[in-house]
Amino acid sequence: MKKISLMFISLFLVACSSQQTTKPITESIITPNQVKNGFLKISPDGQYYADINSVWSESAHNKLIYFDTVINLSKGPHLYPQPFKYAKSIRQAKRLNCENYRLDQLNTTYYSEFWGEGDPFIPKQQRKYQVKLRAESSLATLAQVLCTNLYKY
Repeated sequence: MKKISLMFISLFLVACSSQQTTKPITESIITPNQVKNGFLKISPDGQYYADINSVWSESAHNKLIYFDTVINLSKGPHLYPQPFKYAKSIRQAKRLNCENYRLDQLNTTYYSEFWGEGDPFIPKQQRKYQVKLRAESSLATLAQVLCTNLYKY
């Protein structure tokens, strides 16, 4: 009995004294100062951009326009197995309906570099949602420009 309790105490002390190195949940990042070619700044205060090179519409459903938005992160979550690798940007695929100005977010992917580049990390659970654009929002202005130029009535 004494041997068992002595062994239990020693295991407990070893377990308590071992140092575990845990990586922080997020890493502070300095975001880019200049807008990369092919991107349009949506939010005047934030790091929210539309990727103009990603815009396309279906020929069969020309009322639907697809494009990506990119968010450059100021705090990067550690999503990758490498200890010093973290996400620096998020790319979101969106679909705009030009008949009713509804915007669907289709999927979200994290990237290891700014501007939605580098190694992708796709979350297992994706939340899709639809919003009606507010008339005074910058996304509504972008939607009007896209629909005016790409939507065939």
